Amino acid sequence: MKRYLLILAAVLAALLLAGCNRGIQTSTTSHEGFTPLSDGSKVGYTYSYSMEYLTGGLPQEVVDRINAAIIRRDILFTEEDSGSDVRDACRQWEESGIAGYLSDAGEMMDEFDGEDSYMFNWESGIDGSFLPFDKARGLLTYCCNANDYMGGAHGMYAENYTVFDTATGAVVTEDDLFREGWEETLGGMLEDQAMEDYAEEADAAGVEMDDFFFSAPYPNGNFSVGKEGITWYFNPYDIAPYALGVIDVTLSWSQLESLLK
Repeated sequence: MKRYLLILAAVLAALLLAGCNRGIQTSTTSHEGFTPLSDGSKVGYTYSYSMEYLTGGLPQEVVDRINAAIIRRDILFTEEDSGSDVRDACRQWEESGIAGYLSDAGEMMDEFDGEDSYMFNWESGIDGSFLPFDKARGLLTYCCNANDYMGGAHGMYAENYTVFDTATGAVVTEDDLFREGWEETLGGMLEDQAMEDYAEEADAAGVEMDDFFFSAPYPNGNFSVGKEGITWYFNPYDIAPYALGVIDVTLSWSQLESLLK
């Protein structure tokens, strides 16, 4: 009897552990295509999307809330309620992009006497995915890479991050993570860390560290959460020239300990 109880206890403990470690469930919707500017045209609009979204592993209301936020922040770029169907939102993004291209580029084409100019080869893409789940803190980060080219000297791209509370599905901000009055202290820590991280690049470029950035890194709400700590991201032109790409600065959990709630 005693042996049976020990075995039963072990089984129950294993089941409980498995439940605690259960991962999130996701799927990805993707598509790519090309729409010519006009019949027989050699130029056109190239578009693609690949967006991961939640399908389970969390309460349904949390799943819906997270998917709805992804739609608002990374697909349709609106504050309006656009539902929680990521696949439908991506189709709307595609249709809107095509319609906008045909309208805007079509009007510009009239100024070039209908010539097929390379400047009318426009491109757009969004690629979103979840980072590893920080189960210990119940935080889940979503990263969306967006790129656009509309005939200029170069395209634009950005990395946009959103952190979710998996207990509620709410978007997590710096105010949610840090104690009151965190702004100035955290800003100084980011600046010091960035100066250390990018010293070699500044030296290789032959510029003083004070001239490497347009402005000092600051808590901008664009951050991810991971095992090592919290990483802030600064897209081209945020604090540095386009050529430097996305600037990222990580502060470890130990560095942030005194600021965390």
